[in-house]
Amino acid sequence: GAPFSAARGADAASPSPNSKQRSPPARPEKDAVEHELDHRISVLLDHPSDSQVKPIVLNRRIEITPPPVWDENALPFAALTATQMLAATQTDLELFLTKVYRSVAHSSPINEKVNTLSYFETLCCDTASANVLINSSLMTLFVRMLRASKAPALRVRLTSVMGLLLRHATYITPELASSGIVSVLTECLRDKNDKVRRRAAATLGELLFYIATQQHEAACAAANRGAKKKTSAPAKNTKDFDDATRAAVAAAAAADAWRIPASTVGTLLRTLRAGEDEIAQHYAVKTVENIVSHGGEWSAKFCGDDTTHAVVGIVTSAQSEQLRGTAASTLSRASRVSPETTKLLMEKFGTGLIVTGLKDPSPKVQQAMLNVLARGAGFLGSRALKNALDDEPVAGGGGGGVGVGRATNRSTPSKTATTTHSPLPALAQLLERGSAVLRAKALLALAALVRRDKRWLLRVCAEPESGSGSGSAGSLPTVIDRLVKDKDSYLQSALKVLQDVIHECVPAIHKETLQEVRRRRALRNANAAAGASRETGTGVGDAADGALHLFPATSRVMACVSLGGDVLTDECTVTDLADLLEIALEASHDPFPFAGFAKFRRDALALLETLSRRASCVAAASNAATNHLLPVLAKMLVKHDGNALALDSDAADGRFLALKLTCDVLLPMLLQRDLAHDTRGALLQLLRQTLLPATPALLGDEDPIPLYALKLLGGALECDSESCAVVCQLGLAPKFFTFLSLEHTNNNVHNVRLCLALTTSRAVSFQSLCEFGCGEKVSAVLTYAHENQVEPFLEPALGIARALLQRAAEVLERDNGAGGALAQSAFAAVAPLLTCANTFLLCAALGRHECVGPNVPVLAAEALRLLCSLLPHETSARLFSDEEELLREDGGEGTSDKGSSALARAVAAIGTDAALSRNEPGFGDCGAVQATGGFALGGGGGGVQNETTLAFAWSSGGGGAGSGNGAVSPRRGFVSAQRTALEVIAACARSEKTARRETERFAELEQTLRRLAQREPNVSIAHAAVAAADGIKGTAPGYRSGGY
Repeated sequence: GAPFSAARGADAASPSPNSKQRSPPARPEKDAVEHELDHRISVLLDHPSDSQVKPIVLNRRIEITPPPVWDENALPFAALTATQMLAATQTDLELFLTKVYRSVAHSSPINEKVNTLSYFETLCCDTASANVLINSSLMTLFVRMLRASKAPALRVRLTSVMGLLLRHATYITPELASSGIVSVLTECLRDKNDKVRRRAAATLGELLFYIATQQHEAACAAANRGAKKKTSAPAKNTKDFDDATRAAVAAAAAADAWRIPASTVGTLLRTLRAGEDEIAQHYAVKTVENIVSHGGEWSAKFCGDDTTHAVVGIVTSAQSEQLRGTAASTLSRASRVSPETTKLLMEKFGTGLIVTGLKDPSPKVQQAMLNVLARGAGFLGSRALKNALDDEPVAGGGGGGVGVGRATNRSTPSKTATTTHSPLPALAQLLERGSAVLRAKALLALAALVRRDKRWLLRVCAEPESGSGSGSAGSLPTVIDRLVKDKDSYLQSALKVLQDVIHECVPAIHKETLQEVRRRRALRNANAAAGASRETGTGVGDAADGALHLFPATSRVMACVSLGGDVLTDECTVTDLADLLEIALEASHDPFPFAGFAKFRRDALALLETLSRRASCVAAASNAATNHLLPVLAKMLVKHDGNALALDSDAADGRFLALKLTCDVLLPMLLQRDLAHDTRGALLQLLRQTLLPATPALLGDEDPIPLYALKLLGGALECDSESCAVVCQLGLAPKFFTFLSLEHTNNNVHNVRLCLALTTSRAVSFQSLCEFGCGEKVSAVLTYAHENQVEPFLEPALGIARALLQRAAEVLERDNGAGGALAQSAFAAVAPLLTCANTFLLCAALGRHECVGPNVPVLAAEALRLLCSLLPHETSARLFSDEEELLREDGGEGTSDKGSSALARAVAAIGTDAALSRNEPGFGDCGAVQATGGFALGGGGGGVQNETTLAFAWSSGGGGAGSGNGAVSPRRGFVSAQRTALEVIAACARSEKTARRETERFAELEQTLRRLAQREPNVSIAHAAVAAADGIKGTAPGYRSGGY
């Protein structure tokens, strides 16, 4: 009605623009003692779209009414437009309205009256004209005629005109209340003609909403005046206050002039009964929807049990989607202002009504049912809750209450359709396909359900069943994970509430589970002591009820990134998880496990598996992980042979998961540079005293436990050099070099890195490395890795070779040419690496796109340099053997088409031009760089430098390979490797055992080096190329070259 206009004023002459607002008042603050999460759900649930009110008269969603048709020639006066009428003088206006009055009031034919009223409707659609006309004598005339007339056509036109005036006017004088308009419109609701009842329902609805709004505002104004009197200090000039008071009193008096009999409300609500005209029903439901939006006294008149039942019937049976939407919105708004209505809906109709509404094709119905579900989750009865949680399909609607369905509408579920008690599948569909508002409210509904009962958490985070569609309840975690990326602020606020609700539930579940397990263990032990040991408690269903039934929710929540993202970073949560795993471990050692132990153990394994997938989050809670979780995991690694339960597959799975989680938590923590000193000390103590002594047994355990044992050992030795001594004391070093074989099943990258750590450590003597056959084994592995491009093996294998050569060089330096036994062993140990000379050379020339960072070329170049210094003649023979073999094949003419040698391929890959051809940056800005031998690669104290240190020896500023300014770029490492390779070529070329032959192939190699020196912008590479070319020239006397 008129409330849909901007405002209704305090008097007819100058209506106040602020006396009537369309939007309902804000909800009052909830009691301060209410739980903060419940309050957040309630506040966030009230979206602005839930409170909007729409017009009743001329609402196209209810009924599309044709425009009035009238004959201007049949009018007994000259027709004016609304603009012309308002522009007329007061005298002309009164004269015009008198003519209209006489045309309708006198005993003229009904057709003339209908024609005049049809024309008059065109004047009623403007706020200014409606304010004039509704407060004139014409309105009183229309009321009298409506009471007296029985002609349907005239009654339809009269109610239409009155409805338009009520909709568009912003102020109505109290005199209209005494005209009997309410009783007349109530009587019209009983008319036999459908059109009369429709117009009467719409007009009465507009009037009732206007009256309800006026009285609600008067009550609010009175409350505000009382509050101001209590809180405001007396003002010197009270004129403004008195004017406001008088205006409020006048508005209250005007509102009090309307007295609505109970029979009027009852007659309107009877229109909601089944079998009534749907359009008249829609007008009545719209009236109730608008009125209950305000709350207060008027809302209570329309929120009775009978009204609720009638509106539910419309939601579940109406043909019109718009009518179902309005009815559902009415239930939503009633539940907002009336907890009694919410309780009735949930206790009487259960989740059946909710599920039916959530599956309705109308978004308005879906949004309304989401509101009802979120507000009413706490009112679900035990039977309805059990049916919903069991989630078994049933014939027909209804869950724990009256069955609901729609038999006549094919677009919605029918009464006989197979449906489900649980709202979760429907919520999953809305989360996946609904609008942002629907998805946000679905999240709030989930939060409310979890707040109602923690068992909902099991259903929310359930794993999807095989063959289930995207709209199944099991797909909820996946769907919710996708919502994290949504940018809608309302949706993100709702998701945050759900996360907080779940995060609050997890510690409670942990506490209840721990208490229940301890209680059951104590009871089992007491029974065992008394001789009552007939139950072993291994049945699956023993823990179907009680706190243990909730335990799986913990792992399911943590597996969901969006819901469990912050849970695992909490120190208390990780401590609780450690306690749960420890008590599961202790219970597995009991001779008579408690009732429900089998299921609890499987759930603990599921939790452990989830933790292993979220190890980075666990490591963030460093204190709890160090002091609680990792010690428990270490206990789980020990196999207890005396207990049958410790020997089954679950125990092996537990050891594997515990070992995997230990690796993924412990090793990254040890690599943190900012790790607290106490934390690092505790981790190292656990590693040396507990974890390392457990590895011999783990290496002989079931696959893939040995793999992760090697990973733990390799990472530990890289992080802690002192652990090498512990490994040696355990007698494990020979075993790892035994694994370093192409045929061994444990020959993996972890074992290679482990051998690297041992080779560089002073805890392993050089004599031991010789006994292990280190040189021969790493030679085979390195050759295989290079030929088959097994990149993970390449870097650590090169590191082993370089470390072995370095340690051999130290032995020979100490021998000082005496030819002792250890020196002879050193030569024998590194001799197998001669087969890798060409591999070293080719790897030294690798570019950034062929390896990650400069580690591989630097390690290869340094290994080649060391090999050349230890065995110069043999290395020279290896490097030039390919060249000489090609010469023999082409008869010394250098024309063989067998392909280029390794030496030629390496030279071709060196320098800026070669880098640019690989789409890599050149080396012109890198400046002069030392050869690899210019750096300290070993010595006392810290042992031989490992390849990680070498990776950053070439950069003072860090950064990725090829990044940054050349002077501080890791590209300097590539330059150093290439310089070293060229210098080794020069040294080997000058060896006395190198064949001295004038051949085209050697000449071509020299010329290539000369061109490299001429074109290369990096001075270090250019000078090394000159030295190499000169060395090649020395092998072929008399060959004439243009020089450098």
